[in-house]
Amino acid sequence: MIKNKFIKSSLILLIGSVFSKLMGAIIKILQTRILGPSIIFKYSSIMPTFMFLISLSSCGIPIATERLIAKGNYRSSNILINSFIISFIINIVLSIIILIFGKFFIINILKDKDLVLANYFIIPIIFFTSISSIIRSYFFGKERMGIISITSFLENLFRLIIVLLVYPLIKTFKYKYAILSLIVIYAFTEGFSILFFLFFIPRRGFDKNIISFNRHIFKLSFKTSFYTTLTGLINSLAFFIEMNIITYFNTFNMSLKPIYLSILNYTLPIILLPSFISLTISSSLIPRINKLNSYKSIYKTIRLALTIIFIISFILLLTIYIYGSRISNILFKYPNPLFIRTLVPFFIFQYMIYPVNAYFDAKNKSYYNFYISLISFFIRTILLFILLKIYINIYVYIFITIFNIIISFIIYFYLLHINLKQNKKA
Repeated sequence: MIKNKFIKSSLILLIGSVFSKLMGAIIKILQTRILGPSIIFKYSSIMPTFMFLISLSSCGIPIATERLIAKGNYRSSNILINSFIISFIINIVLSIIILIFGKFFIINILKDKDLVLANYFIIPIIFFTSISSIIRSYFFGKERMGIISITSFLENLFRLIIVLLVYPLIKTFKYKYAILSLIVIYAFTEGFSILFFLFFIPRRGFDKNIISFNRHIFKLSFKTSFYTTLTGLINSLAFFIEMNIITYFNTFNMSLKPIYLSILNYTLPIILLPSFISLTISSSLIPRINKLNSYKSIYKTIRLALTIIFIISFILLLTIYIYGSRISNILFKYPNPLFIRTLVPFFIFQYMIYPVNAYFDAKNKSYYNFYISLISFFIRTILLFILLKIYINIYVYIFITIFNIIISFIIYFYLLHINLKQNKKA
């Protein structure tokens, strides 16, 4: 029964993810063709900041909410209300920061005055996105994956209609109003998603007595969200420092950064194509583990998840290994992705890490994910700098990428073994 429930949830979510990915790709292609390179370039320049703020606004609260709802020790309505309170406080702080420093950042860092107006309209988006992700976590916790898949499909369908009907008009706007319009549309689609989710949340049990701050729920939510947020920040910092190290050593070897960017923009996106499968199955794992108490049930569920991910990832990565150049040519019109056959075999270990990561989140041990990310960050950064000092060549980056995946894999599975062993004794 446990296996069937887990497989059913994963399958529903996986089918929904496939449709969402396909529709997302179609939307991206149409968006680029309709708006043209000038608007897309300006929109893309604000997107990293935009996505970073969205990541901060959620602050790991959806994972904490999902875990608490799946556990079932508190009323779902009480968990949601307290999650909204925490999220609201975080987003108020972020909004103040955007209002004070946003304009300075846009003008002095991004150096594009056309993005100033759009910067302020990011504020409603971080509120909408936070609310949407918390409500989505409710359905994850309840293992109602069908609703998540349907909502995701309808949201993408809504975006597709807007792209076809509204984007041709946006193309005629001045740059600053065009970017502003795209930001407003993003907020509008998030609002649509919220309304659809709210339609399926049961109304019973929502009375005035639950609208209160619960210190214990806050403490549990904060513990998970704090480390989840720190993990995200460490990963973002690692990428930022890596880029700057490569840029620095590029002055001594001018081919270093172009090859690095080629790997980043063409090779890794192809290798990471199957990652959504592992992430989807891992998402289904969090509520399932929270509903299990016995060592045997937890062990069987994790083993099942790892087996499914290994088989699917192996088949897809083998396909990429054989046909990687053709796939790159179709997607990017770039027929020779560099080092793709060197890197592909090792990414199966990366995909096997995701369910272990989810297990620690489910068990309220997100600090493990943070510590591993921190260790990985220091190893990767220090090694990259030292080895490039010795030998300025892209092979250093390739070696460190592979080494980092293997070290992370070993640490994750060692800690998983220790935790399952402790669970067995308990």
